[in-house]
Amino acid sequence: MENEVTNGKAIAGLVLGILAIFFSFLGFIGIIIAIVGLILAILGLQNIKKYEQKGRGIAIAGIVCNSIAILLAIVLTVVGVFVFLNMDSSELNNIGMIYF
Repeated sequence: MENEVTNGKAIAGLVLGILAIFFSFLGFIGIIIAIVGLILAILGLQNIKKYEQKGRGIAIAGIVCNSIAILLAIVLTVVGVFVFLNMDSSELNNIGMIYF
Protein backbone atom coordinates (compact mmCIF):
# COMPACT_ATOMS: atom_id res chain seq x y z
CA MET A 1 0.00 0.00 0.00
CA GLU A 2 1.35 3.41 -0.99
CA ASN A 3 1.81 5.98 1.72
CA GLU A 4 -0.25 9.11 0.99
CA VAL A 5 2.54 11.46 2.10
CA THR A 6 4.64 13.24 -0.52
CA ASN A 7 8.30 13.06 0.39
CA GLY A 8 9.57 16.38 1.79
CA LYS A 9 13.16 15.82 0.67
CA ALA A 10 11.98 15.40 -2.90
CA ILE A 11 10.05 18.66 -2.73
CA ALA A 12 13.02 20.48 -1.17
CA GLY A 13 15.31 19.04 -3.84
CA LEU A 14 13.06 20.32 -6.62
CA VAL A 15 12.71 23.78 -5.06
CA LEU A 16 16.49 24.04 -4.63
CA GLY A 17 16.94 22.82 -8.21
CA ILE A 18 14.75 25.61 -9.55
CA LEU A 19 16.57 28.16 -7.38
CA ALA A 20 19.94 26.75 -8.41
CA ILE A 21 19.14 27.32 -12.09
CA PHE A 22 18.52 31.00 -11.35
CA PHE A 23 21.60 31.28 -9.12
CA SER A 24 23.84 29.37 -11.55
CA PHE A 25 24.68 32.74 -13.11
CA LEU A 26 26.53 33.55 -9.88
CA GLY A 27 28.92 30.60 -10.26
CA PHE A 28 29.84 28.88 -7.04
CA ILE A 29 26.70 29.96 -5.17
CA GLY A 30 24.59 28.15 -7.76
CA ILE A 31 26.81 25.08 -7.58
CA ILE A 32 26.53 24.89 -3.78
CA ILE A 33 22.73 25.23 -3.90
CA ALA A 34 22.55 22.63 -6.66
CA ILE A 35 24.72 20.12 -4.81
CA VAL A 36 22.56 20.40 -1.69
CA GLY A 37 19.43 20.08 -3.82
CA LEU A 38 20.84 17.08 -5.68
CA ILE A 39 21.65 15.31 -2.43
CA LEU A 40 18.14 16.00 -1.08
CA ALA A 41 16.49 14.81 -4.30
CA ILE A 42 18.52 11.58 -4.32
CA LEU A 43 17.80 10.94 -0.63
CA GLY A 44 14.14 11.69 -1.29
CA LEU A 45 14.04 9.18 -4.14
CA GLN A 46 15.61 6.54 -1.90
CA ASN A 47 13.07 7.25 0.87
CA ILE A 48 10.21 7.09 -1.64
CA LYS A 49 11.26 3.59 -2.66
CA LYS A 50 11.91 2.47 0.93
CA TYR A 51 8.72 3.83 2.53
CA GLU A 52 6.48 3.68 -0.57
CA GLN A 53 5.74 7.40 -0.51
CA LYS A 54 4.51 9.70 -3.24
CA GLY A 55 6.74 12.13 -5.11
CA ARG A 56 8.89 9.95 -7.36
CA GLY A 57 8.40 12.34 -10.29
CA ILE A 58 9.18 15.32 -8.08
CA ALA A 59 12.43 13.71 -6.94
CA ILE A 60 13.44 12.89 -10.52
CA ALA A 61 12.63 16.45 -11.61
CA GLY A 62 14.77 17.71 -8.72
CA ILE A 63 17.68 15.54 -9.83
CA VAL A 64 17.34 16.81 -13.41
CA CYS A 65 17.04 20.50 -12.40
CA ASN A 66 20.01 20.30 -10.04
CA SER A 67 22.13 18.51 -12.63
CA ILE A 68 21.30 21.15 -15.23
CA ALA A 69 22.12 23.91 -12.73
CA ILE A 70 25.51 22.37 -11.93
CA LEU A 71 26.39 22.05 -15.61
CA LEU A 72 25.13 25.55 -16.38
CA ALA A 73 27.11 27.09 -13.51
CA ILE A 74 30.29 25.32 -14.57
CA VAL A 75 29.89 26.34 -18.21
CA LEU A 76 29.10 29.96 -17.35
CA THR A 77 32.03 30.15 -14.93
CA VAL A 78 34.45 28.73 -17.51
CA VAL A 79 33.14 31.08 -20.22
CA GLY A 80 33.33 34.06 -17.86
CA VAL A 81 36.92 33.29 -16.88
CA PHE A 82 37.86 32.73 -20.52
CA VAL A 83 36.33 36.05 -21.59
CA PHE A 84 37.92 37.90 -18.69
CA LEU A 85 41.37 36.47 -19.37
CA ASN A 86 41.16 37.38 -23.06
CA MET A 87 40.35 41.04 -22.45
CA ASP A 88 43.14 43.54 -22.93
CA SER A 89 43.82 46.34 -20.48
CA SER A 90 41.86 48.96 -22.45
CA GLU A 91 38.69 46.85 -22.23
CA LEU A 92 39.24 46.29 -18.52
CA ASN A 93 39.71 50.03 -18.04
CA ASN A 94 36.45 50.72 -19.88
CA ILE A 95 34.46 48.52 -17.52
CA GLY A 96 36.17 49.96 -14.44
CA MET A 97 38.40 47.01 -13.56
CA ILE A 98 41.71 48.89 -13.78
CA TYR A 99 42.12 52.15 -11.93
CA PHE A 100 45.56 53.25 -13.08
